[in-house]
Amino acid sequence: LHDALPISAANAGLAAEDQDDNLSVYCAQRRAVLVTLDREFTRRRRRNPVGRHVQLRCDEPTAAALLTRSLASVLALLEREHVTIIVSKNEVKADSTWG
Repeated sequence: LHDALPISAANAGLAAEDQDDNLSVYCAQRRAVLVTLDREFTRRRRRNPVGRHVQLRCDEPTAAALLTRSLASVLALLEREHVTIIVSKNEVKADSTWG
């Protein structure tokens, strides 16, 4: 989980709105973590969990700082399979279909 380089949905050819499921599968197959600011995308993933998903609840300019502050907690939760992690300025929480 720690050694991969970041790749964007656009670089993977999966940036179109109708590619959400394919993007999740793409990341899961590579054991990559999908990070997003998109709440609707996260709602869909919670209904159909695939892989590791992190949703940052902030605006884009503060996303990197929020993730940096929460990184230790996020990394611990990423040990789970098929997990959705919500990161906000006040908490880091997760749900998963597997313990």
